[in-house]
Amino acid sequence: MREQLGNPEGLGDPEFLKLLSYVGAHWDIVVLFQAWFDGEDLIQAKEPFVQGGFYDANSLPRKDIAEDHLEVIDSMLNPSDDATV
Repeated sequence: MREQLGNPEGLGDPEFLKLLSYVGAHWDIVVLFQAWFDGEDLIQAKEPFVQGGFYDANSLPRKDIAEDHLEVIDSMLNPSDDATV
């Protein structure tokens, strides 16, 4: 994340949450981290990235996320559902 941000000074150390791997139309490996940004400025992406941002996991822009990726996120938010992923 530090390499992707133009202003990484306020980025706290990310905390590992979960690793998932699954096969669909292709093979995905998903690593979920939780991170905090205490910078005074808004997050700025560094080239070649065009946007950076932090979201509360319960307030993600779900319409912009692929359905199979939402399943992974939902399994992290609702651990009792892990057996279905």
